[in-house]
Amino acid sequence: MMSAAYFEDQEFFPLPPILDILSATPEDHLTLLILDDDPLFLRITEKYAKKRDLRVLACSSIDDVKRFLRVFQPDAAILDFQISPTHTIMDEVELFDEIPVLLTSRRTNWIPTRLPDNFAGFIPKRFGAEQIVREAIKIGKKNKNYFPKM
Repeated sequence: MMSAAYFEDQEFFPLPPILDILSATPEDHLTLLILDDDPLFLRITEKYAKKRDLRVLACSSIDDVKRFLRVFQPDAAILDFQISPTHTIMDEVELFDEIPVLLTSRRTNWIPTRLPDNFAGFIPKRFGAEQIVREAIKIGKKNKNYFPKM
């Protein structure tokens, strides 16, 4: 099954299979938005999230995020700080006003000092996709009072 925002064999898939997302009732699954411009990290993080029975909106660009947010309200988001060589997530912070956010980055010497109130935390990518997903579930549960299958 293809997911959102991947370039595979020179084809672009702008949205995931909508039926997969819409087939479950909102109470059935926690919805997690993942934004990362690194396709490998995005795919690995998506895989761990799906293993935890989460609905995943995987995006490789801010344009993908904007398309999703017109239709879906995720329970939590994992956002890469550096979303392009010249663009950081802080340039688009207003998009995430209603969503608890877990910020991540490959930069291990960088610690954010002032973040918006809905930014629940920061975790370096070196902790791994599995740990990042676990932390996102915690903030999503606080937002939705939902407990996914373990």
